[in-house]
Amino acid sequence: MPKFYCLISLLFMAACNPVQDFSRLTFDIPVQANRGYTGSDPEKVNLTYAMSIINLLKEHDIDPKAVKMRVDRENSHAVILSIHESGSHEEKLESFEGALKDIVHARGILPLKLTLNVYPPSPDKAGSGSKTLEVLHGREVEVSLEGLGLSHTYGMAETLQDAFSGTQPQAEAFCSVTAKLSPALPFTYLQERARGAGENGRFTASTKSYSGEFHADLVFNDENMRKMVENQDVLLAMPFDSSAKVSMFKGHLNQIALHIGSVGTFDFSHAGVDSVTRSRLRNRCEDLAVKMGRPFTFVIGDSLDRLASVSSLLPH
Repeated sequence: MPKFYCLISLLFMAACNPVQDFSRLTFDIPVQANRGYTGSDPEKVNLTYAMSIINLLKEHDIDPKAVKMRVDRENSHAVILSIHESGSHEEKLESFEGALKDIVHARGILPLKLTLNVYPPSPDKAGSGSKTLEVLHGREVEVSLEGLGLSHTYGMAETLQDAFSGTQPQAEAFCSVTAKLSPALPFTYLQERARGAGENGRFTASTKSYSGEFHADLVFNDENMRKMVENQDVLLAMPFDSSAKVSMFKGHLNQIALHIGSVGTFDFSHAGVDSVTRSRLRNRCEDLAVKMGRPFTFVIGDSLDRLASVSSLLPH
């Protein structure tokens, strides 16, 4: 009989202290743990995202043990948070959701914008088609950060040197982020240049409708990205992708590469890079992009910066 009363008591407590869903976090990528593996729990949250949420709960003085999280069965991009006695945590939950909304607001910078500033040659050096440059000046395009890219320095000089020395060829790998431009810029050439004192234009560019080269700047609207470019932590360059290069040669620059640094050396082979090495270099590349911070973390890596929206599930 005492066990019966105990059971009744526990059921009564559960009824009086129900678990209340209080927030839905929707990310731009799936956040389900072990996604794609047979037998995986469809409601289990990826550990990286779970720990990020737990750390943010702690920052707002909310006991993570009082909060349960699950992936929405109908949307693998969404995490639903629930808590006991939501009323006693109301102010803290509002503060927690406010921090999440700040992330969503910061992501509002996407897609990035790029403004083209053109610096025509002096009249005595100007080529034909100068009016084209006037039209180009101030043009704004959208920039979508896409995937990661790897390149290397191994060329003909290194081939000859290693052939004579008989050593295992080594190449240095570099990481870049692909940035797609919409609409395309009418460039057939774009190259960063060394500027003299007082000179404008970080780049030398050319276009089909102007007979010579001219200097230009590509200015991001995002302050963080603008500073990284100015400090040369990020270098803008022509695309690696062969189809994008062909498009550029035809006067449609619809893609550029954002170089962000070296990811180390590897044993080079003309037969190609083995899958293990490629995976290792790609992981280093992703880590490097994440260390660069925003806006790269809005589209690369696993963090709360991938949060696309947040909505309260508490009754009003």
